[in-house]
Amino acid sequence: AITTLSLYLSISFVSLGGIISNIFIFALNVKDCRRKRLSSCDILVSSIAFSNILFQCLAAVFCSSAVLWDDFYTSDGIISAMTVTCFFLRSFSLWFSALLCADYCIKIINNNQAYFLWLKVTLPKNVPWLGCGAAVVSLVTSLTAIFDHSFSMKKIPAPGNTTMLVYINTKPKCNCFYAIYLLSTSLAFALCFTSVISILVSLYKHVRRMKRSSENNNAHLTAAKTLTALLLLYIYFFAAVSYLFNISSIGTNPVFFYCLLMISSFPLLNALILIMGNPKLRTSLKNLLLTLLWIYWVII
Repeated sequence: AITTLSLYLSISFVSLGGIISNIFIFALNVKDCRRKRLSSCDILVSSIAFSNILFQCLAAVFCSSAVLWDDFYTSDGIISAMTVTCFFLRSFSLWFSALLCADYCIKIINNNQAYFLWLKVTLPKNVPWLGCGAAVVSLVTSLTAIFDHSFSMKKIPAPGNTTMLVYINTKPKCNCFYAIYLLSTSLAFALCFTSVISILVSLYKHVRRMKRSSENNNAHLTAAKTLTALLLLYIYFFAAVSYLFNISSIGTNPVFFYCLLMISSFPLLNALILIMGNPKLRTSLKNLLLTLLWIYWVII
């Protein structure tokens, strides 16, 4: 793939924004954990934020090494380790996002059916176990990349030291990694999609009831907006990953790096959606920004 220094810097800039926003989420929930027991929603959000932090740090190391350390960047062992780790963290985050959608759905929707009441009671208690299951699925899915693909890179400085040519060859042996990864992400997507549709249907019924009463639909609206945004982000990420798997020649396709930029922006966009959809995080961020603005005003 033909890359430029500006694209590396763009990914690094996006990674920095993702690290800061996700550290804010994780640190705030850790602070609250000392005073009270975290809810299932807070646990899921914290797990997503932590995985996003690790992914963005890895992306920053990847881009920095591409510019500063040629030998480290082009090492086959390093490339394989980075690839597996990246796919694991992305799959982990996506599965936890799907569990978060399901948690929103179960808490918001009023349903008196026995199985739904059972889920409402048992799901919050089993979030740690579900998280462990998601981590195992993500790890097994990602490890298949080592057996199915052969990774090699060659970096050549371009004339003028302004751009760099990076050739990446992935040689699938049986395409089993893509099939397994597609199956895993499709299941998570199905869970997320079902939760979003359920919330929207519940919101429609709730709005109809409001015409005959004075009920407030803020909770439904917030959940619907948050889950819909997560679903769209899911599609955005999945489209970029699918394209990377299906292009025939990565080394000659300039769109490759733009897909990497899309994938790198996922944690930042994910954090912004989680903050805007959570009143506690949204209020804390507002207070932080006002404090920083006041400090800036005093200094200036």
